[in-house]
Formats: sequence, C-alpha cells, structure tokens
Amino acid sequence: MKRLIYCLLIIFLLSCSNDKPEVVSKQYLYEKVFEDNYPVDFEIYLETIENSKKISRLIERLIYQNNNLDDYVLHIEDRFVKDAENTNVPFVLNNDGIEYYYKSYLYEDYYITYFDNSYVIFCFDTYYYYSGTAHGNFWTDFYFIDIAEERLLEIDELIMPIPDNILRGIINNEYDTDGYSFLRENLWQPDAVNITDTGVELIWNIYSILPYFFGTIWIEVPEEISGQYLTPKGREIFSRIKESVP
Repeated sequence: MKRLIYCLLIIFLLSCSNDKPEVVSKQYLYEKVFEDNYPVDFEIYLETIENSKKISRLIERLIYQNNNLDDYVLHIEDRFVKDAENTNVPFVLNNDGIEYYYKSYLYEDYYITYFDNSYVIFCFDTYYYYSGTAHGNFWTDFYFIDIAEERLLEIDELIMPIPDNILRGIINNEYDTDGYSFLRENLWQPDAVNITDTGVELIWNIYSILPYFFGTIWIEVPEEISGQYLTPKGREIFSRIKESVP
C-alpha cells in the first residue's frame, strides 16, 4: 500500500511540473585540420527547444536533418569540406616545411526568433570563406515550423506577392540604388520572409537583385502594407507574435 501511495505521489508531482518549453543553445568554436592539410575555423551556434519532445523532435527532423546538435556539427563540417573541393585553393609552406592550404572559415548560426505551442520561427545566418576565392559569401534564411502539421511552411503560405512598384519604392528609399540596375525584372519573390510584431521583413541575399557590394537587401514592409498581403496563416502568426510582445 505504501508503495502504491508513493508511486501515485510521484505521478502527481510530475503532472504538476512547471517545466515549460524553453530555448537552449550550444556554441562550437574550434579549428580543425582535415586530410591534405586543410585547416578550417568553425564558429557554429545552434538552438533548440527542451521540455517538449514533440517540438524538439520536429526541430531535429526539419532543421537539423535528423541529427542532434553535436551530430549536426559533423554534418556541417562534412558539407563544407566537400564544397571546398570545387574551389581552387592555394598552398602555403608552413614553418615545419609542410605544405598547407590557406585557412578557410565557416560561421553558421541557427537561432529561434519566436515560438509558442503552434509555431517555431528559426533564423539561419551563415558566412563562409573558401581559401583562394575572391571574397567570402553570406546568406540569411527563415524557417517557419508548423507544429500541428509537422512541416516547414513555404513563403507563399505566409504572404501573397507584393507588387514590384511597392518593393522598388521601399528598396530605393533604404538603399542608394541610383545609377544601378536591378539584376532581374521581377523582384518577387524574396529569398526569405520574416514576420515580426510590426510587420513583415523581406530578404534578398547577395546577387539576388543587386550587385554584391550592396550586401543583403533587408527591408521591412510596415503593417499597413503587409497586412493586405498576408495569408490567413500569415495573419495568424503575426497576431500571435504581436500579442506576445509586452
């Protein structure tokens, strides 16, 4: 009888646990020398959710390609080194008399900008430099996880196309594009979309619509404009984010 009471007490205490889903992170800063004397500096930052098995498993499957955080870092290493095989990497003679490749660099950052019991929003940022190339490259993306549907949402599920004349007006207002032509006629769709408590952010990465030296084109479309183009799911996410802000 005492054992039964004890077991019931444990079950009750566990059911009353105040543990709530929360963001946890791991950072990896290290240098690694691969075969053929190829040194790479890695700076990797990863986030996930704990205290919710469903959400953490979805993140593992949809963001980290069925890997835990430590294994995903190994996946990143492998991908980076394989991609480097396509670059023309010069050698340098080190003090020990052995030839080495010049050092390459990879920064990758996956961080959660918003989550609740229905959606998780990830921002992905990367900067990488392959030794021997003219310059480094960078890329930004956003991933929207629909927890109920257990999948990533596409851009057209969040927002409908915004007319080019509106986009050009905002871009020209925020970037000094006088004298430069856009690299393509149709600006829609951007490479990434983010939803904030004040509206919608649109991101075009390097070489998407303007020359490299403009960098990432990142504009905010205010609520009075973006509200007309958000889909029902996009409006739902916007309302949730806005209500979460104190």
